Amino acid sequence: MLSGLDAEQDHTGYSQRSAHNHVFEKLREALADALSKGSKRLLATYLQTLLAYPDGCTRGETVFDPGTQDLLVQVPPLDGDRLYPKEKALLDLVSEERKAG
Repeated sequence: MLSGLDAEQDHTGYSQRSAHNHVFEKLREALADALSKGSKRLLATYLQTLLAYPDGCTRGETVFDPGTQDLLVQVPPLDGDRLYPKEKALLDLVSEERKAG
């Protein structure tokens, strides 16, 4: 789904991309179900979780339904020693700016 996410699996059996896709699919299903019942309660949860996950993948993700407190999805923390694409891009930018003065 997202090309800017790391695709290499770590010890958890997930990659950054596969974990994000798993979270996306589970939340999409829950959101579709809630919307079909006339509830918009998961819209903010859906958006915030998917936007924040790439930055917090080393902390894992556990998402509960804000209305019922039911567990919607959970993925383990990914390897914190790995340099993920966004971090690499930021380090490259800093390096280029340092070289430029």
